[in-house]
Amino acid sequence: MLCLMRLRSYLLLAVLAFVIAVTGSDMFAKTAVSDLSIGQAFVQHLEWASLTVFGIVLLFAPYGAAALICAKLNERSRTGTAATLFALSLFVLSYFYFGGFYSAEQAMVDKRWTAAALSIGLLPFFVGVPFVLALIGAAFIARKLDRPTDR
Repeated sequence: MLCLMRLRSYLLLAVLAFVIAVTGSDMFAKTAVSDLSIGQAFVQHLEWASLTVFGIVLLFAPYGAAALICAKLNERSRTGTAATLFALSLFVLSYFYFGGFYSAEQAMVDKRWTAAALSIGLLPFFVGVPFVLALIGAAFIARKLDRPTDR
């Protein structure tokens, strides 16, 4: 049975990383590309987030999957291994999400509306699905190679 405390810890960190990555990426793109002030960028981000609740859930799915996979891995390997894989996962996802938000804002400036929408809208599918599959493979390898010694 999955340890609920570890799962909560991983999910909390995933939510924090997701909020920081999405909000930070969107605000940075709006201030760097569109020359908006930080306040204007934040207001536009909140407006976007309030209109795309289902999209936010889809964007969070890879972060949530990383938390579940690494929490499960934590049961069968050392905590350091699972935590390292989790931290690496959050970094990789945040990197791709930053690229998606930056590309979307650049497309908005260039008036390429479809490209702007798809730059963010397809992230869960074109980045999230392959990422989760690769993470499952990495967790499987880590579980086989790294056995806990103190349990």
